[in-house]
Amino acid sequence: MLSIHLLGTPRIQRDGEPIYIIRRKSRALVYYLATHDKPLTREHLVAFFWPDLERASVQQTLRTTQHGLRRLLGSALVVDEDTLAWRRIPRSILASSSHACSLTPACDPRNRRVSFPGWVSGN
Repeated sequence: MLSIHLLGTPRIQRDGEPIYIIRRKSRALVYYLATHDKPLTREHLVAFFWPDLERASVQQTLRTTQHGLRRLLGSALVVDEDTLAWRRIPRSILASSSHACSLTPACDPRNRRVSFPGWVSGN
């Protein structure tokens, strides 16, 4: 199971083993996707992560980022023509604040554990 922890130092694990992502924007993209229960469009991600760059340059940057993440995360990350999402939403994410909890579908603010139900569309 893939898990993403945002409490304290953020970290990504698969079956209890750490996954190291060197690029900061790549890590940020993983964390950002983890706080959303629906697929995010490429347009949304480009506007959010690279608002000041030229469109052609940004599209190549996003493709490179996606490629690197798919190599590390395998089939957990679903990339289609227009969107990015998790194949299966990680079952739990530890959120670093009550604000992070408010971005997610189900949250217990007492222990900052965020739970995601089921599958993302298409699965």
